[in-house]
Amino acid sequence: APFEYSRPQSIDEACALLLPYANKGATIEAHFVLSDGSLTVDTSVAATHGEPDRTGLGWTVLRALASTAEVHREDDQLIITVRKTG
Repeated sequence: APFEYSRPQSIDEACALLLPYANKGATIEAHFVLSDGSLTVDTSVAATHGEPDRTGLGWTVLRALASTAEVHREDDQLIITVRKTG
């Protein structure tokens, strides 16, 4: 059966979690990879300080919508990676 991704809310939630940390004028970007029955989405934004509270409600919602969710930094980018397996 083809992979179906019916929960785009996880991507919306990841973007919402990034917004409070975004540098002024920064653009949120998303990179999608579909492979082997899973969809991985990296959402990122230029952010100098902070990162989402992984014990907060927003993170709890994100984890409920996705198979996995991780947050990390690369240089000045704050990145949330969401994976949904089917």
